[in-house]
Amino acid sequence: EELSAHNAIAETATLRDRCLNMQADRFHAPQPAGVSVLNRAQAVQFAGLAMLWNWRRHGRAPGRPINRPNIVWSVPGVAWKQFARFFDIEARSVRPVADRLVLDVDGVIDRIDDNTIGVVAVLGNHVAGNYDPIGELSDALCRLRVNRGWNVPIHVDAPGAFVAPFLSPDFVWDFRLPNVQSILASSGHYGLVHPSVEWVLWRDRAAVPEALAETLRDVDLATTAAGIVAQYYSLLRL
Repeated sequence: EELSAHNAIAETATLRDRCLNMQADRFHAPQPAGVSVLNRAQAVQFAGLAMLWNWRRHGRAPGRPINRPNIVWSVPGVAWKQFARFFDIEARSVRPVADRLVLDVDGVIDRIDDNTIGVVAVLGNHVAGNYDPIGELSDALCRLRVNRGWNVPIHVDAPGAFVAPFLSPDFVWDFRLPNVQSILASSGHYGLVHPSVEWVLWRDRAAVPEALAETLRDVDLATTAAGIVAQYYSLLRL
């Protein structure tokens, strides 16, 4: 029985890695790195902590305190608001563009400083299903890095991750953009998996702080097989 449980864990891990590799390929990740979890709150915390810890290590100006981080977004979900409260991060909200209900890039840039850990963009917001102008945002952040020296990453909350590459192949929103650090793809949004599986992918292993990487390995071992197997079947079938 113990051997059977061990084999099940190993086989689940193999299927999980195959799912991650397929998604990393679809999202043009230079190097597959990611994790699967069973709820959105945990997925958001992992993506947010990577931004926070990377900012502490690399992003902030030398000598600046590490106790005043902020994060910028337009139409965040509840899980992101909870993340900001739990980890004492100032949330800087930007009013969406009125006629399109998407992120206002100029408004985002105005709210960034050297304490900004990242920007959350949305691929398919819960208001109208619209895609934020992620390419435009990445270009603006590249100019900001040249002009001010601030390296601010983008996290993409992507309810449309399983359909956008096929329905809108010319819309560039993923790891092809240099500032996109992480993507959250939920199987509950068009991934056709129940129970839902949340996937967090980073552009490469260097984007995952070592302490977080150790936690992710522990989480992977605790993930149940049902959603992973269903996701693998769905990806192969479709």
